[in-house]
Amino acid sequence: MTAEPVFGQLRRAFHQELLQSMLRTDSQRVPSNADKDSVLSVQIATGILHRLGENRSGTV
Repeated sequence: MTAEPVFGQLRRAFHQELLQSMLRTDSQRVPSNADKDSVLSVQIATGILHRLGENRSGTV
């Protein structure tokens, strides 16, 4: 078994930091990085959250 490359480790740590500190969904489940008035923006931002492995709710 090989060790994860440093870049992969750093990327994973960065994504965890984003999920813990910035990326949230509001009470309508709209991600904090989306333009809530744009359906496409909400879909893209939701996809980003899912790819990062989190579907976290919280106050934005």
